[in-house]
This record gives sequence, structure tokens and C-alpha cells, in this order.
Amino acid sequence: MEGKKMKIGVLVLLCLLLLICACACLGSGEQQKIDGQKALVGTWKYDKAIDETGTEVQEDLSNTLLSVYEDGTAKLSLEEVITVDLTWEYINQDKEGVYYQLCKEGDDGESNTVIQAEMVSSSTTDKASLAGYLCLENDEDAAGAMLAFIKTSDEPTEVLSMVEKAQALADGVQSAIDKQGSEPTTEGERQALEKAYDYLEYTAFSYTGLIEQLEFEEFSNSEATYAADNCGADWNEQAALKAQQYLEYSSFSRSGLIEQLEFEGFTHSQAEYGVTQNGY
Repeated sequence: MEGKKMKIGVLVLLCLLLLICACACLGSGEQQKIDGQKALVGTWKYDKAIDETGTEVQEDLSNTLLSVYEDGTAKLSLEEVITVDLTWEYINQDKEGVYYQLCKEGDDGESNTVIQAEMVSSSTTDKASLAGYLCLENDEDAAGAMLAFIKTSDEPTEVLSMVEKAQALADGVQSAIDKQGSEPTTEGERQALEKAYDYLEYTAFSYTGLIEQLEFEEFSNSEATYAADNCGADWNEQAALKAQQYLEYSSFSRSGLIEQLEFEGFTHSQAEYGVTQNGY
């Protein structure tokens, strides 16, 4: 009797072990799905280009950003020279990645250019070195290499070309002239204000940096302060422009770029805004 009980116990134990193994096998073979719509939304920064053989190739696209919005639109900024308006659509996903189509409307308003995109899964076997990247099928702009973007923020970033930013700055300056709250009371104030406009049309300044520059031009502190107070500059946007200018010729960490902007006279909050607008 005791021997029979022992056999039954062993059989029960074996059944339990088989059941556990079967569940584990099912779980390992089951693909873990993600929210394909939500996963794409945010800011993606160009990191590298890969040719058909999987070899990294040199492409000077370091200032290229892709900003993706929840409403199915996206904006690609190529080297901050031009921007491309896109629409996007989630297609499907498998163990290798999540697949999308990005679409650029043709100049005639009818023909469309379709760009295939894949967010490479961490469980991929074919593209392990690209896990976590968003890979865009490339066009003639980069010799056929696939462009790989890394996500820098879950929030989309407003991307503007240099021309658009210059126009926005010019519009802001003109608006400040049109809506100027206090008229200059002296010729020195008028000249300082005009000089401030001249500076802001071609480079970015912090509030204190602009005052110091005007004082360097031998305006008095009161004249320089009047000009900074009445030039209509958005100091947050000035911080973003200054950060962009630094990134065009040098590399910075996020904290290093914030420190550099603070050195230029921007407040901490302005500096944080500036680096965030540039994809950090």
C-alpha cells in the first residue's frame, strides 16, 4: 500500500513538472506585444546610417531630428536646413520589431512618397546591434543607407529649419517693434534698441548677455537695459537658438550644454528649455 502511494505521489510530481515546463515553453514562445501607436510618439534623433550589408557608413546628418505626434503626423528636420511634413501609420509587429509607414505628400498634392520604418525589437535575431532603434528606409539623400534613430524623449519636439527659425525671429522682432510698450525717451535708447535688433537677427543672446554686448558697444547700462527690456525677444527661444548654434560645431552632454547656456547668462529654466528643444 505504501509503495502504491509513493508511486502515485511520484506520478503527481511528474505531472506538475510537465505542466510547469509546458507553461514555460508557451510563455517563451509568446510574443510580448507593445502599444505600437504610443511607442512611436516622441522625439527621435539620428544616430547612424547602415548599408545593405549591415555596415555603418558615414553620413553627416548629426543634426537630424524626427518628431512624431499622436495625431498621425510627424516632422523630419534634415540638418536643420529643410523640414519635411509627414503622416504615419502603424502597420503590425512581430518578434523582430514594430512596423510603420511614413508618407510624404508630393508637390502636386496627389503623388506620395512612402517610407518604410521599423522599430527594432530587443528580442531580434537579425539586427541585434539595432535593438531599440527606429530604422527608416532611406532615399537618395544618403546613398541608399538605412537611417537609424534613437529615441531621446517621449514628447515630440517642435522642429524648424534654419530658414523657419530666422523667419520666426524676424517676425518676433517686427512684432516687438509694432507693439513696443514704451517709446525711447533719448537718442541713446533708440540707437541701443536698433543695435539690439541687429544682433538678434543673426545670433542668439540671453537677457544679460545682450546687455553686456550693448555695453561693450559703449551704450550706458540704462540704455542697454532699455533695449533688452523692449526688444521683444523670447529668452526661452533665444536659449534654444544658442543651444542649436553650439551643437552645430561641437558636442555636448545635456548637463554640459545647460552649464554652457548658464555661462552665457541664461537662467537654469531657460537653459533646460533650450536643450530640450534640441532633442535632449
